[in-house]
Amino acid sequence: VRAFIYYDQKNYDAALDDIHKGLALEPNDLRFLKGLGEIDMDRKAFPAALDAFQKAAKIKPDDADIQYNMARAYFALGDTKNQRVAADAALSRGTEFPGEAFYLSADANQKLGNYAAAIDAYKKAINVKPDMFQAYVNLAEVYRNENRFNDAIAISKQGFKAFPNDG
Repeated sequence: VRAFIYYDQKNYDAALDDIHKGLALEPNDLRFLKGLGEIDMDRKAFPAALDAFQKAAKIKPDDADIQYNMARAYFALGDTKNQRVAADAALSRGTEFPGEAFYLSADANQKLGNYAAAIDAYKKAINVKPDMFQAYVNLAEVYRNENRFNDAIAISKQGFKAFPNDG
């Protein structure tokens, strides 16, 4: 419990110390592995975070939020193919973060040149979480790249409505 209190206080060194002590006693404790991954994500230690989430996924492969967190780590590491796989797995398993997972899937599909899937996922991300600024920007960009200028204008206007004070 103390590790998670330290984590909430952003005292990452103390939280990591307690997490590692807990993992020494119980190396397959899912809470500790997920906590380790979250702390490492916040510390921007993305390879270590991915390692922790992968260990957690071996213990509980159907955990949607572990898959979502792996997608976040892959995004940070620039591993687009695995980002898409993990984001789609998170969505198929019912993640608590569907807007963010749709965004990660869309981003990966956009980077991989699968524009139809990117458009669909960006629309779903915006529908689920309309306060996701970058989804509007990226969707407009995909439309522009596809020469769908009316659609690009329409989503930009929708973004302006959601973010009226953005320059």
